[in-house]
Amino acid sequence: MRRKWVWLAGAAILVVVSLLLVFLEGGNQEMAVVQARKIHPEIVARAKVDAAQGVSKVRSLVDGRLVQVLVQDGDLVEQGKLVAVIENPALQAELQRAEADVRRAEAELATVIEGMRPEERAAHDAAVRAVEEEVAKARTEWQRKSKLFDRRIVSRSAYDEAVLWLRDAEARLDQARAEARLAHAGGRKTEIEAAHEGVRAARATLQRAESQYMHTRLVAPTAGTVVARRGNPGDIVFPDATQTPILEIADLGALEIRVEVEQMDADLLQVGLAVRLRDSEDRAAVGHCTLSRVGQRLQSRKIGVEDARLRAASQVRPVWCGIEKDAVQRPLLLDQRLEAVIELPAVSAAAAVPRAAVYIEDGRAFVDRPGRFWPARTPVTLGVRDSDYVAVTGLAVGEEVILPRSD
Repeated sequence: MRRKWVWLAGAAILVVVSLLLVFLEGGNQEMAVVQARKIHPEIVARAKVDAAQGVSKVRSLVDGRLVQVLVQDGDLVEQGKLVAVIENPALQAELQRAEADVRRAEAELATVIEGMRPEERAAHDAAVRAVEEEVAKARTEWQRKSKLFDRRIVSRSAYDEAVLWLRDAEARLDQARAEARLAHAGGRKTEIEAAHEGVRAARATLQRAESQYMHTRLVAPTAGTVVARRGNPGDIVFPDATQTPILEIADLGALEIRVEVEQMDADLLQVGLAVRLRDSEDRAAVGHCTLSRVGQRLQSRKIGVEDARLRAASQVRPVWCGIEKDAVQRPLLLDQRLEAVIELPAVSAAAAVPRAAVYIEDGRAFVDRPGRFWPARTPVTLGVRDSDYVAVTGLAVGEEVILPRSD
């Protein structure tokens, strides 16, 4: 029994000593006074360096095989410069056929307009004379068979054969004479117009073939720097908007910053707000800029979309700011990731405390107020904040809150 009382007395002494230490330690804690003040709220958001004029992506518009890529990463190119060549035998053959069709149509037009050559006209005249001789022979044979048939010396079939021979020869004579007249007279107006139409149709087909064939000669759509070369000779290419571009070209002389602001802060944005830029890795200052454009609708996130958690998050509002050379402290690279701190207009807070005084537990905000023996944890509602202070409700101006020890 006596031993039990010794243990109880020791425990009581330990509790008293602990309370005394807490009290003494609390007396050494740093305090902050709740005060009304102006807060300069900020929005911290992900940012990325973009080309102000966008990135031109060179893709194939035809099937084929890359045989030449004439530029490398970092090369400067002028608009319209040949940058790659694609081999497509079918388009080349179609172009050659179209060229041949134009030559043939133009030759036919010249023939119709000028008429036939002297040799061809002489041949037609000779053909007429030959058929005329045949008609004369057929007519003589018909006259002879007619007399013999009347005297019933030859049969009806023999007489009919003579009649058919004469009629066939006369018909061929009419055709030969007509062809001879055409050979001497040249084409008629309708024939000449038809020949002209044939030339126009052939040239239109050639123009389409040339247009398709030109797709095998890829040129730079804009002037700028080659920022990515992904195609190499031997690669098979095809027209598909989802395929990897052969080249990407951008004007690196005009860069801008794309910032993606979370949906809950989207209504606070406006043109003219100052933005501080920090490196996303070491948080070192990079430079500053001013918001020049504010997106008018929410969009899917584009910065950091490789993270599935970010893709599943709420939509963002994009804003942009231009970059002046004297406003950056280190060179910026295309697609470089940054952290943007957007400075919002100052807000008057009825009650504010240092941010270091606020604790977050289970999604709720608390501050510690000095108590008689130990700190009193008090729930608060947070408002606007800047890098040092945060507006709160639940506390009165003049009250004290405990700051965490710095040691």
